[in-house]
Amino acid sequence: MKIVAYAADAALYCVACAHDLYGVNPTDPADPEHRDREGNPVHPVFEDAHSDQPEHCNACQTLLAIGLSPEGEQYVQKLAARGPVPDAWRGEWPWLFDR
Repeated sequence: MKIVAYAADAALYCVACAHDLYGVNPTDPADPEHRDREGNPVHPVFEDAHSDQPEHCNACQTLLAIGLSPEGEQYVQKLAARGPVPDAWRGEWPWLFDR
């Protein structure tokens, strides 16, 4: 299964930023040597994960390829009804904007 992000320091990071910040290697996702600033293990987030809101890298703000739960889809649609949303959201979940 593909790694799409890493969780560390109570935040999510894209693979590139997690590598730069924590030295993680996506080919060895369970390496216990990688720790965040509080000493907790850095955990991979896999492509089948879902969130209740769009998730962005805490370092570079890139949209992470994490799926939305039904509540997350509703959240995005509510925000879109109120005004503009990032173009990356429209590219990742186009069906939410065609309704």
